[in-house]
Amino acid sequence: MKNRIIYLIISGIAFVNLISCNTDAEGTLYSLSDKQELSFASTLMSSEVVQEDNGMVKVPVYRGKADGEYSTTIKLEGAGEDSPFSLKSDKITFQAGQNIAYAELLFGDLDQLEPVALYEMSLSLIDSEQVSPSGVKTLDLKIRRKLTWETLGSGVYSSNFFGASWEQTIEKAKEGEVYRLPDRIETGVHFIFSVEPDNSINFGKQETGYVHSSYGMVSFGPSLAGSAKEGNEFIFVGKYTVSAGSFGTFTDTFTLE
Repeated sequence: MKNRIIYLIISGIAFVNLISCNTDAEGTLYSLSDKQELSFASTLMSSEVVQEDNGMVKVPVYRGKADGEYSTTIKLEGAGEDSPFSLKSDKITFQAGQNIAYAELLFGDLDQLEPVALYEMSLSLIDSEQVSPSGVKTLDLKIRRKLTWETLGSGVYSSNFFGASWEQTIEKAKEGEVYRLPDRIETGVHFIFSVEPDNSINFGKQETGYVHSSYGMVSFGPSLAGSAKEGNEFIFVGKYTVSAGSFGTFTDTFTLE
């Protein structure tokens, strides 16, 4: 009998607890987020534009929800007043049932883009409240004109900064006096420059692909006058820099054999 009483008491407590748990569960309401969960696909988008792009770069923007039409605002930064790039509209619209919409970046005629220029800018989603917690709010853009390369020959590249020399291939663009040193320091990272009618050399700041153990990515950009082509020798006077500052001015050369 004693065992039966204990069993009934324990069963009663368990039943009361079960009712209590159910009551708590029914009283708590869990709702899904009302946010659109906006995001860019990544933090960086690199693009080489061609004639078939018809003067436009389309940048995808994503949302987690697809119910109903939704419009949001984007902002272009870093292009500069003289940049050929501009937004067709600072509004993008997701159609009902669609998870993707496109920001349209205009650059006009392809010939407006300098052959050696790398155009860097960024797009940002203005409505932070609608951005996914794990999403990307700002997208960095690196855009250049795509050129047609042909092998010109090979030679020796000497770097005063790295204190080394190595065999190097050189390529020339069909579109003009624009040259490329493929895989100059790191595989997949090329150095592009142009030779002007007076034989001076023009190039913009470019990442080398070499990552310094303490300071990160190292770039090479123009410094003082002096970069020029003299016979079969190409002379590059520039600064090797990182985000924290500059290592100073160095002279690199490439001699075509």
